[in-house]
Amino acid sequence: MLAYKPWESEFLGINYYSLELNRVIGSLHDQLKKTDFDLVICDINLQEIISIQHLESVGFRTVDSRITFLTLIDLAENSYFFEAEEYVVRTFEKKDLEKIIALTHSYLTDNPDFVSRYKNLHYFKPNTARRYFETWIINSIKSEKTTTIVAEIGDEVVGYFIIEDKGFQDDFPLLKGVLTTVEKNHRGKNLHLAMQSKIYKSLNCQKFYLDNTTQLSNIAVIKNHIKSNRKLSHLTLTMMLKKNDLR
Repeated sequence: MLAYKPWESEFLGINYYSLELNRVIGSLHDQLKKTDFDLVICDINLQEIISIQHLESVGFRTVDSRITFLTLIDLAENSYFFEAEEYVVRTFEKKDLEKIIALTHSYLTDNPDFVSRYKNLHYFKPNTARRYFETWIINSIKSEKTTTIVAEIGDEVVGYFIIEDKGFQDDFPLLKGVLTTVEKNHRGKNLHLAMQSKIYKSLNCQKFYLDNTTQLSNIAVIKNHIKSNRKLSHLTLTMMLKKNDLR
């Protein structure tokens, strides 16, 4: 099934659609041919890897990947709490926004080692990644469902962590990490864990699910999740089709 994505379409200035493979009726090529799209996105669980060949046959290409760890956290276990003695770990203030955006551009959007669909110039304009991530951060921080924590030293913000309340999973609250970045010179000092601990201490529950999702190319983060006993949930590939690529 093809579904129009209004926010993305307005943001990008194109007709942007998503495709759900399990709801495709009839010929996929015929459905695409009849749809006035500029770009279509499709997320595939790797358990459905056979679908990749079908999508490639009509012109889709793989542009992104994700690995998701979904872990039931019990705060009765003290192993989830960390401190960063030299740093102040506190909740977000408006004055922090500019530095958070700067950190994001420095280590994500302007970092050639960071992979994102929005940096793929076959599908998006050169400035799309910077615009998208900046808008994502601003909207996330403004949302009542998110909590943003920063780490600073000498009145300088050197890291941030944004987490979102996603409702419930198996009757337990579900939290999802949105974005986190720590300045290179301040890594290896438990800042990410200290910021996460600050969020945990503010919660009104002892047990909850935590969704940690990152890209398959982010080996260092994946190793940390495994060392932290995170529970692997699923692997996802993102594929896209541009109108001119339809076969």
